[in-house]
Parts: sequence; C-alpha cells; structure tokens
Amino acid sequence: MFRPIAVQATVALLSVIAVSTAFAQQPKVTLQNTIQLKPEPGQMYSAVISDIAIHPAGHQFAAVGDDHIVRIFDIESGLELYRLEDHQDWVRAVEFSADGSTLATAGNDHKIILWDLERRVQMRSVGEFPYAVSSLAFNAQGTMLAIAGFGQEIIIHDPATGQKLHELEAPSNDMRSVTFSPDGTQLAAAGRNGIIRLWDTQSGEIIRDIKAHRQRIHALQYSKQGTQLLSCSEDRWIKLWNTSTGEPIAEMSSRPAKVMAISWLGEQHMVSAGSDNKLRLWDISEHKEIAQMTGHAGSIVALAVFGDTIISGGYDTTIRIWKMDSAEKTARGLYQTGISK
Repeated sequence: MFRPIAVQATVALLSVIAVSTAFAQQPKVTLQNTIQLKPEPGQMYSAVISDIAIHPAGHQFAAVGDDHIVRIFDIESGLELYRLEDHQDWVRAVEFSADGSTLATAGNDHKIILWDLERRVQMRSVGEFPYAVSSLAFNAQGTMLAIAGFGQEIIIHDPATGQKLHELEAPSNDMRSVTFSPDGTQLAAAGRNGIIRLWDTQSGEIIRDIKAHRQRIHALQYSKQGTQLLSCSEDRWIKLWNTSTGEPIAEMSSRPAKVMAISWLGEQHMVSAGSDNKLRLWDISEHKEIAQMTGHAGSIVALAVFGDTIISGGYDTTIRIWKMDSAEKTARGLYQTGISK
C-alpha cells in the first residue's frame, strides 16, 4: 500500500508513461548463501543476530549478536574468518569506518570498542556510555563517531582521540538509530516516541524535529545525495522525508509486519525487513512493493547492502546473503550502505 503525500498532475502523467519500462526493468533477488550459526561450547542455543556491517571494500562483513562475539565473514564463501572478543554482554551495534581500517562495536555492556582490523586487536575503548548502546555511526570523513542507546543522550566522539565533541539531547529515552548525512553536515536519530531529530554536526544545534511515526522507529537512512531520509517503524510504515524541509514525500505500508530494518538499494530501490520474517523490495520511484524474499524463520532486524549484495540477519540465528540481478543496476549506480536496526 502506498500513500503519496502530494501528487502533481504532471508527475502522475510521467509516472504512467514510464510504468511499462520500469516494470520490465524490475530487479530479481536470489538467495546465494545461508550461514547457520552453531551454539558455542557450553551453550544450548545459537546467537541471534542484532546488527551487520559490510567492509567498504565489499569483501568481508561483520555480524554481532547476543553471545558477545564479533564475527568477521568472507562474503563470497560465507566462511567465518576470525573473531573479536572483549564484550561482556549482548553486542547490538557494529560499524566500519569509511577507510575500512577500524571497526566500532557496542552493546549492553555500555562499552564502545574500536578495533584495529589489520592487527585484529582492540585499538582503544572510547569509554563507557551511560546506557546500553543500540546504534553507532561514523561520518564519511572518519572524524566523528555517533553513539545512541537506551537513554536520552546522543554522544559524538572523535574516534582518533576519544575526545567528546558533542553531547546532544535526544527526543526520547530509548533511541534505536543514529546516522550521518553523506556529507557529514547533518545527524539524524530516532527511537521510541516516533520523532526524528536532526542536528547540525558542527554546532550541535537542533535543525528540526519531524513527527514521523506513531510507534518506535527502528532505522533511518539518508539517500546517497542526502536530500531524502528513510524511516521505518513498529507502526508498520516506511516513510520518505525531504531533509531540507522536513516535509514528507511518501509513505509505504508494510502491513502486517513491524518494520525493523531498511536500506537503500541504489537510488531507485529499497529493501526492508521485519517481524513477518520477510525481506521486501520496493521501487522508490513508484513507491510500491515489487517483491518479497522468504527464508528466514524469525524476525529480521539487521540489513546491510553493498553493490548488488544484500545481507540479512535476525532472531532465527542465520545470516543470509542475497544477490540482486537487474539490467539497470549499473546505470542506477548501486552503492554501499548499511543500516540495520
């Protein structure tokens, strides 16, 4: 179901003319690999997956979950390459720096750890967050690391020095997603009360609040140009916002599923996932669902995208690697992105 916020007659006419071409070019997504996590020695159950991030080079990905372990996998083979272990509780967030040299992880133990991936060791701890951490984000320049969690502060650190740059007041005390705009000038965060707050990253001043959803927001993601922002929520809606004005562009219903994760898939498509164990592929230009991918046996809460590769994970203790096949994918300029929760 799609509800356009505003429709002009000229745009509607152009959309009708383009329908047959767009339909013929709709992509297909196929499952390439399923990674089933095994219970650790002494444990009865396998780990659930809470977040996934793809290395900027596109050859490896990191997955974290409730067994306190950070796992690094090879994308092509699906093999686990190595582990990073120092967390003492559920790891909820993982993020690569833009140059791929550093991995940030955090979770219920309040620790924010930066890992040196070349040496596979802990580089430094940024300190302890006052609450459990749910989301991390590097800016593209690698000069800022934003941290959000189950409290009412968003903290921005310099990852090189550990210095606190900003402590920002969040719109609620249960924040689930934080993300930088591609140019690094804006920070967006959202959580329990359905409000998206935007800040200027240099001054730390609030730009605006967007009353976006009726229930908890789980994920946010800027478009490649930074002019649009996607949001998804437990209210079963995906919404698209103009980042300059804060005005809504469109809303797409994912009923009956609560939407737990979203990611742009190039400039014209988006993938979402949620409580019905399905991935859904959407055409952004038409604002409609065009495909569903099944296979997971539990809620999907983590998504990451690189080129034509989609990686998903969740409560069924599996990680699934999907490939998109489309005649348009080169022309549409698919790009790396990763937000998960």
